[in-house]
Amino acid sequence: MNNTKGRLKDYRGELFCFLAAVLIAFIALNAGRYIEPGKILPTGLSMRSDKLNENILGGINNALDDISLIRNGSADQNLWRMLTFIHLDIFFYLALLIPRAAKTVLMAGYYIKFGLCCSAMYYFLAKHIKISKLAASLLAVMFAFSSHIIFNAQFSAVMNMAIFMPVLLSSIDSYYKTRSWKSFAFIWLASFAVGASGGYGLLTGIPAAVFISLLMAVGLYESMKMAINSWFKVLGGFVAGVVTTAAFALPGLMLMKVDVNIAESVKNAKVSFTVMDLIRATFMLRSGSISTGNVTSFYIGILTIAALVAFIINEEIPLRLKVTAAVMVSVFHIVCCSTFVNETVSIFGTSPILTSSRLICLEILLFFIAGIGIKNITGLGRGGFIAVCLIPLAFLILSNNASAATSLSSVIQPS
Repeated sequence: MNNTKGRLKDYRGELFCFLAAVLIAFIALNAGRYIEPGKILPTGLSMRSDKLNENILGGINNALDDISLIRNGSADQNLWRMLTFIHLDIFFYLALLIPRAAKTVLMAGYYIKFGLCCSAMYYFLAKHIKISKLAASLLAVMFAFSSHIIFNAQFSAVMNMAIFMPVLLSSIDSYYKTRSWKSFAFIWLASFAVGASGGYGLLTGIPAAVFISLLMAVGLYESMKMAINSWFKVLGGFVAGVVTTAAFALPGLMLMKVDVNIAESVKNAKVSFTVMDLIRATFMLRSGSISTGNVTSFYIGILTIAALVAFIINEEIPLRLKVTAAVMVSVFHIVCCSTFVNETVSIFGTSPILTSSRLICLEILLFFIAGIGIKNITGLGRGGFIAVCLIPLAFLILSNNASAATSLSSVIQPS
């Protein structure tokens, strides 16, 4: 009995984050949909100039349509793709079994996944990066309510990837620290979960985890040779997970029609948005539709920005870790903003959701780096603390004029 109580006490932080995120999601969604902007809070404070667009739940409406197709026997050759590549989700299966309560079940899953996303990131930051519970909970909430997760929570495949990615990173960290077969098996299971969670996990989640795991190895091992050796072993876990995922992924991939002209894509390649565009977007809180040509939203929270600044200026953090982190962020940014990547990775066409799933992986990388920045915060001197406060504030002031048109009313639409 005492052991059970002790274990439950160990997970109080995860439970708190889960309940807090579910409650925030429920209140925010319903307030945004049904309460007029400015009625309770000033529009500038609530960041709303209009009601939330109903398209924020468009993915759930799509899932309801697919449930109707499946139950009516009209899914034909798309049946396996729907059940695995797109909707491999317990809430979708429950909705399929209880059609009369399908929307209620899917909406319950919508809220619960915010909680799972938050608690998974909290677990990674608090139990593996070893930052304080308060800092871990704040960063976890900011991750769960970052712009691309908010706008894509309606799509089960994307949200499942966001939930399982911190779990996968936790298993990788366990392996690096213990180098046991048990922890290696967890990498296999977690990578299988990411890959099997839907097409986005396979196409963006697993490749992102490959790069982040290298950064983790560089941060944990003093010897670069040891880091690379351990990283290659982790890649074996990824391969095992992806191979296991094949039964779910291949049928969906084979049904996709890919029509890519590599030469034409290279010739017309360009950058959709720059690093400075993303930095401004983190302060503008500007939603904009991701399906348009405008700069995408990228809100990750000002505390996260401050923690990233702390990572950059902290002299106690090894230079090789900073250089590796900079390279990783650069690679992720290029993959997210390059039209060449958008066209060549066209399994889903030029879906804005695919771009958004890559940006979620960039967010995960940045939250990991922010966690390292907070973990080593005591290494900052007085001048460092001042810089951590003033640098984000300076960007906030510079971006203030661009935030006048702030609105959360225009959101991503399912394609």
